[in-house]
Order: sequence, then structure tokens, then C-alpha cells
Amino acid sequence: MTRGDLATLIVRVAGRRSLHSAFCILHFGLLTACSNLPAAVQVSRSGVGAYETALATDGTGFAMSWYDMRDGNDEVYLFVGRIADLHGELDDRARRITTTEGESIGAYVAWNDGRVGLAWSDKTPGAHEVYFQSFDQAGMPLESAKRLTRNEPWSLVPAIRPWDKGFALAWTEYRPASSDSHDGTGEIAFSIVE
Repeated sequence: MTRGDLATLIVRVAGRRSLHSAFCILHFGLLTACSNLPAAVQVSRSGVGAYETALATDGTGFAMSWYDMRDGNDEVYLFVGRIADLHGELDDRARRITTTEGESIGAYVAWNDGRVGLAWSDKTPGAHEVYFQSFDQAGMPLESAKRLTRNEPWSLVPAIRPWDKGFALAWTEYRPASSDSHDGTGEIAFSIVE
């Protein structure tokens, strides 16, 4: 099999309500690595909701990020492993990335040059700000989290992709009409992180 061969792995993530669930689809480059996996593997059972799952692969390993409220606050979690490690629940094998008082949401991952890049939004400073941190192939941090934004608009939903030896990030700079509504205006911001 070549890296161009695609297999689809559907990961079911439990939602906040019993009838609500989210599905995330990942295309792996190695069809044989996924051939023995069930059609859906539940990887999180936080009991209070897990959201916005993101997946990335380098062909033999994968990284999965999400946020959930198992500890009483929206916090970001990361699992990095080999495709063969995707069995059973990953909760006890995932690393909690954030431990902030504000909500940490919108966690997304990418692989590049043997590193996993993770970007998310955190509301601890008052408004949502974008953060970035890189990890090795075993999921160990290579650096402390970096705050990328420091501005009045809410910096939300960071997309992350490999770029040269680093990562390209884009996100929404959102200005709410009021603190009680989701009406408002947004613009797109972009940055490169080495």
C-alpha cells in the first residue's frame, strides 16, 4: 500500500445530550493499518460532553485533539500514538493540555517534520486568544504553550496546517455585538509558527 491509498476511520465522539453525537472522518495513508478496526470506535466517555475533535496523521502515527468538560471546565486534550494504538477509550491515555480558569476550546492538530502542532482558543485572558504548542511523536511537549494573539476581538477556531518546517495558522477575529449574543462581525487572521 502507498500513502496515497485511503481508508476512512469514523470516530464517534459523545455529545452533551444523549441524542446528540458528532462524527469526525479521518483519511489514513495506509489502508492496511485500518483494515482491522471497527467502523466506529468511541474514544471518549467524559460523561459531560466532548467536542470539536480533530485528527492528523503522518502515515504511521496519528494525533487526536478535542475539548471536554470532565474536570468541570472546557479543557483541551491530546492523544498522540500509532494507528495500532487506536483501540478502546483513549481518555486515560490522553494528555490534558490546558488547566486554565477560562474555557479552552477549538483544539486542532497537524503533523509536520516529526512534530505535532496543536492550536486552540482560550478565554482566560478575558477574550478568546489563540495559543500554539508543539509535541513530539510520543505526545510529549517540545515547548511551552505560546499565546499568539493579544487583541480585543475574540480569536476563535484556529485552523492549522504544515508549512515548511513549521505550521500555518488561520483563525477568526470575531467582534460580538454584545457579551450575551453571538451576533457580530468577523475577520480572518493568519500567522506562521516555526
